[in-house]
Amino acid sequence: MSVSQVQIVNLALLKFGNISIQAITDATPQARVANTLWDIIRDEVLYSYPWNFALKRETLSTPSVVEPEFGFDYKFILPTDCLRVWELSETDADWTVEGGELYTSNEECNVRYIAKITDVSLFTPAFITCFATRLAAELCPRLSDNKSLRAALIQEFDGTIRQAYKLNAIEGNPPRHKDEQDLSKGNLSWQTFGR
Repeated sequence: MSVSQVQIVNLALLKFGNISIQAITDATPQARVANTLWDIIRDEVLYSYPWNFALKRETLSTPSVVEPEFGFDYKFILPTDCLRVWELSETDADWTVEGGELYTSNEECNVRYIAKITDVSLFTPAFITCFATRLAAELCPRLSDNKSLRAALIQEFDGTIRQAYKLNAIEGNPPRHKDEQDLSKGNLSWQTFGR
């Protein structure tokens, strides 16, 4: 499914009735406000959850020449498209992100992070619905005098985001029943004990 920026904005504007734009650069109040809010709201919704389409992996193997003042041994510059570090793989070491840098005691880090995805063709349908609803909630005070509509849109966003989280979480290898597992791998004696 490929969708455009204008389609997502129009999906948000439909929440106000029969309003639409032809281009994000239109000289209409709707297009101007949507254009102003687009990047901010997109990044907020991306940042909020590790959407599968927005996750990236990178090995950080060149620490900064300037060592941390205290608490950690190394610091790394994060990728330029990193909105949020989600996890460090294959380590139990403590880590933190401060000032756009990753601090850790590991000399090399395998990082999974939420990337700033600007290509709308990569957005999943569930993300599009969440993003459009969140955008509508922010457009509301600027395009409508209906105060209860904004509250309703925020409540709708809460419902759509919960549903999207569920859909995102089940993408990947499904859990297998114990009878389908290969018993030759690992210590699974509890499954066969007493048989």
